[in-house]
Amino acid sequence: MRTLTGLFLLVAVTIAFSGTSDKEVVLPTLRGSTGETLIAQCKSVEHVHLDTMKADSAADLERTSACLGYLAGVIDQRAILSVGIKEVPNFCIPDSVTGAQLTKVIVRYGDEHPEELHYPAVVLINLAILKAFPCS
Repeated sequence: MRTLTGLFLLVAVTIAFSGTSDKEVVLPTLRGSTGETLIAQCKSVEHVHLDTMKADSAADLERTSACLGYLAGVIDQRAILSVGIKEVPNFCIPDSVTGAQLTKVIVRYGDEHPEELHYPAVVLINLAILKAFPCS
């Protein structure tokens, strides 16, 4: 999990400092979005080299940043909610899973379940992660 947190932080810092002084950097947001919007944003990870933060375009880097940041927020929210609440099913993401791998899990789930793309993005993320990384 530390690997994912570090990756999310690296993406956020890179985006924050990638603009020029005469331009304001406006990051895309996924708050309140549907699964369809989430999948469209997260597919951009295929065009970003996360180890070097090089991308085919600034738009790909921004979409990837929005996707990874949103995923981090959902995962953190689940961790908070699951503390002491036995009714909340939890997922167990191995520490070795990278942000790019997690994004691919979400995209694959969306591609395999198009009938669920109208769900809120937070719901789609939880369904995908619960399916891929259930706690045993």
